[in-house]
Amino acid sequence: MADLTTLLATEQAVRTAARDTISDMPQLMVFRDGSSAFQSVGTSFTTVQINTVMLDNKAGWDAANYQWVVPETGTYQVLGKMRLVDGDLSGLGYSLGMDVGTNVSSAELFWGEGNKNRQSISNPRTMILTKGDRLRLHAFVDRSTPVGITAASLTAVRIA
Repeated sequence: MADLTTLLATEQAVRTAARDTISDMPQLMVFRDGSSAFQSVGTSFTTVQINTVMLDNKAGWDAANYQWVVPETGTYQVLGKMRLVDGDLSGLGYSLGMDVGTNVSSAELFWGEGNKNRQSISNPRTMILTKGDRLRLHAFVDRSTPVGITAASLTAVRIA
């Protein structure tokens, strides 16, 4: 019976240590809500103006430049989401990319299409980031008439 008690106490200690380690890793959740005026996006790479911070446990969000300064080197699970103004595209392609650094034109873009009434896209990625890298969400639309972003979010969690 004593061995079982010791085993259970050890298991609980391991779970607690794992939980504390995970909760101490850098985490970010920011979004642009649909209540503010939409942001126009055209044929040049545009940084999405994210204006609400839900979680930033390492205080890396740079609100003036809409980017996250990566607080620790590691492997991150990153998710970018964007929704366009309803009916703003008529089936034409558009793209959403996340950029690390300051040269937005070198981004790895994720292309997608939606129906003519509702367009949204999400881009999940696992990225190796270095302390000081700047992560931001930006968009590009491949048509001459700009479109509007009504909502967007950027989430990053260090996983290793």
